[in-house]
Amino acid sequence: PDSVTNIGSEAFRGCNKLTSVTIGNSVTSIGSYAFSDCSSLTSATIGDGITSIGKYAFYSKNIANIYCKATIPPAIHYHYYVPFSGENKKYGSFPFNADMKIYVPNEAYDVYTSYESVSDDKVEQTNWSKYKSYITPYNFE
Repeated sequence: PDSVTNIGSEAFRGCNKLTSVTIGNSVTSIGSYAFSDCSSLTSATIGDGITSIGKYAFYSKNIANIYCKATIPPAIHYHYYVPFSGENKKYGSFPFNADMKIYVPNEAYDVYTSYESVSDDKVEQTNWSKYKSYITPYNFE
């Protein structure tokens, strides 16, 4: 319902029967791990009111399509992790699935693909440019 403004951390984590989700325009934040480990989740539509998407929020191995209606890029999380093996791994609000697409409004495509913000040695927030190869312009009308 429109009264929902926040999806809490781990709210739907591990809901393996969830195949798609539509998040209304009244939701401004999605907590960390909110939809992670949902093995059947293949698509998510995020309303235009979103301002923040927590770390690992949509980290599911089968997610292929994310539709983000916001014209201003919401805060997201992106970081590198170097385990003891020394292999550099990337993690963030969304997985780096090879066939995944993140659809954004046509008029906001350039903003998303060039947007960089807060960063340090371990965490980069709102760094949509790191997802550039996954971002596709879309007409939501």
